[in-house]
Amino acid sequence: MFKAKLIEGQEYYRIKRLFSIYTIVAISLSVFMSTWVKWPYYVGLLILLLYFIIATSILQFKNKLTGLIGRRTMEIDGNNVSIIGVNKKIIEQIPISEVNQILYSGGLTVDEGLSVKNNRQFIAFITDNNKHQFDFELSSHYMAVQFEKMIKQFEEKGINTERH
Repeated sequence: MFKAKLIEGQEYYRIKRLFSIYTIVAISLSVFMSTWVKWPYYVGLLILLLYFIIATSILQFKNKLTGLIGRRTMEIDGNNVSIIGVNKKIIEQIPISEVNQILYSGGLTVDEGLSVKNNRQFIAFITDNNKHQFDFELSSHYMAVQFEKMIKQFEEKGINTERH
């Protein structure tokens, strides 16, 4: 069984990008502050103030990211794809027997390690009359391995799969 937290909005990707940029800037300032002994005290205080402003922004971004992920969960077993809501109720269920094709992004490749194209992981289940697409977060290497195993199981069942 594969379980993943669903991403609730496209704003998640913009905030995650800003979170990464601010983190890099904060690390750079930390390295720069370690050499502040040779600088006048007011330069050091200015750098320290800037660091605290950026650190506060990073915490705000982290809180926003937490709010945009995990309200719904996707569970995929051998028979069904289930979307489960906050109160553990099944919101949507797609029988695997009705799926004609699976499109997906992300996952694990042998040469590249954890592969995330365009910083977005999704899986789309195409049935006769609908396309059900879900963005989700692969938060660990273990999840990526489980995701790849699940894709191989679908291929063994004769379902057409395509990586994007």
